[in-house]
Amino acid sequence: MVLTVATKVQTTFGPDRGFVVEPEPGLVFGSDSLLAHDMVALGWLLWNRERATPTSHLSWYRDPYQFYPGAMNRAFVGTIWGFQELLKSETYRTMPIFSVRTDPLLSRAASIWGGIPQLDLQDVSGMLPEEIREYLLQKVTS
Repeated sequence: MVLTVATKVQTTFGPDRGFVVEPEPGLVFGSDSLLAHDMVALGWLLWNRERATPTSHLSWYRDPYQFYPGAMNRAFVGTIWGFQELLKSETYRTMPIFSVRTDPLLSRAASIWGGIPQLDLQDVSGMLPEEIREYLLQKVTS
């Protein structure tokens, strides 16, 4: 079982700095499928990036991973493991992620595990707005 309490969502940069949203309502979700769980987590992250993150925080200098992921990866490797490892590290291109199907890691996991699992989003508290529920379902199925 994987359980997440998402009452704060870091929507930019990371892992130590970035813009943090405190959505109302927050979201608590769990699943016995790691893939299904991560699908909902991606949907919740996208919701909060789109709806609650100021545009100024989505710029190249405040969220460079969105624009220069390879360079950021190499800088991280060089800082943590040194210059020799930086020289061996790979780079990669920007991969815009708009849904589960455009996320290369979740798509690959789905292909390994037999496809994208069916989600049964249950609002046990009765407090989840229908707009959020529909958004999450749309992001995990499109």
